[in-house]
Amino acid sequence: MPACPYCTKDITADFFSEGKFCPFCGNRLPATPATEITFIGKKIGGHYVISEKLGEGGMGYVFRAKHLMLDKDVAIKVLREDFAENTESFERFRREAKNTSKLSHPNAVSMYDFGQTEDGLVYIILEYINGLDLKVLITRDGAFPEERAIPIFLQICEVLEEAHGQGIIHRDLKSENIMICNKNNRQDFVKVLDFGIAKLMDVGGRTTGGTLTQKGVVFGTPQYMSPEQVQGETLDQRADLYSLGVIMYEVVSGDVPFNALNPVDVMVKQVKDKPKQVGKLKDVNISSTLDKIIMKCLEKKPASRFSTARELYDALASIAVDSVDFSLHSLPSSIDYNTSLEDAAAQDKPSQAIGFKLINISGLGAEETPVYKEHPIKIGRHSSNDIVIPQPRVSKLHAEIHYQDNEYVIVDKGSLNGTYVNGRKVMAQVLKDNDLLELSKHQGLKVKFKLAF
Repeated sequence: MPACPYCTKDITADFFSEGKFCPFCGNRLPATPATEITFIGKKIGGHYVISEKLGEGGMGYVFRAKHLMLDKDVAIKVLREDFAENTESFERFRREAKNTSKLSHPNAVSMYDFGQTEDGLVYIILEYINGLDLKVLITRDGAFPEERAIPIFLQICEVLEEAHGQGIIHRDLKSENIMICNKNNRQDFVKVLDFGIAKLMDVGGRTTGGTLTQKGVVFGTPQYMSPEQVQGETLDQRADLYSLGVIMYEVVSGDVPFNALNPVDVMVKQVKDKPKQVGKLKDVNISSTLDKIIMKCLEKKPASRFSTARELYDALASIAVDSVDFSLHSLPSSIDYNTSLEDAAAQDKPSQAIGFKLINISGLGAEETPVYKEHPIKIGRHSSNDIVIPQPRVSKLHAEIHYQDNEYVIVDKGSLNGTYVNGRKVMAQVLKDNDLLELSKHQGLKVKFKLAF
């Protein structure tokens, strides 16, 4: 008996032959090999030769190919021939190319070209991503620990912020569309894929796009669809935040909030049922703050969710520390976020400290720095920083140390090789006396943080 390639559960062969959705996870199943079109060796766009099939979806196939002149790997998405003759399907495919080409964020997949061959084959040339999608990683490895999950969530938020800022709603955000790869020696680098059913919003926040986006038309994957999307209502960016909430729920628990034997039952649950609180699920170990953030994303009413991807980003970043860089203005005052600083609360606050210094272990040019009283203190490879670390593994501006409410806070500034406190990679962290601070784990900076009294 064949198995679903996404959830790995056994299902009868007729689900594959009829191109149905998996009855367990809701993902569209691939066609049987007999119906698969063979493209291996075919030249596309005059420059690209297809080498292998990477996957397929409801409307087409994705192949790996090589640019003959540049010797560069790319991904080619090809619209299925039976869809290419359909005006609406063609327009959706063209719009995916148009929307993808508008995004320049490093966590969004890059688009190189769009065209149609003489024999009618419609294609998009995309950046080739050498990685695995979140769905596969969760199936293989199980739920992610919070310290690994949050940096992934933050990167997704950044892509959504750029897309929403250009009036683009993804509408099919799911773990299968989140690729995880290594880039520039940075692990768990995110690439968000597939803006194939994305919508455009006008300046008033309403959706536009003619027949492809009319009220009553439902697109998406049932397990990740917001209640308003299920009901065919007008969408805005908060629908994507609901879908991201489902992804976050899935990443930290290993499963989506709602599932059923058929997609219709899943959609009914999205509208009517309240999800089980993720933090109370068996074997889920996350902070109460992350629990509340995820459940806020999964509110049935859009007005009860975060308003923007930036607000969600700020809330997620605040789990590490409530600092000047990570605001909690988006969260209702009725929620107690003191629990987000459980580790910090156990530390003695430096109420009598007049500053701090760093004691060299490796990578620092002197045995120790002077006492720093001003803030923020910039640390990095570039000569403009307050503390210059001439090491190749240290970013130009790697991190900053801030002072707020009698606490010193280390904030990673998007470094490639990470910031670590006592061996734990952090986005932001309250520092206490004698903490071990590292910029990169190899040939970087390793110092002891010392309070000055």
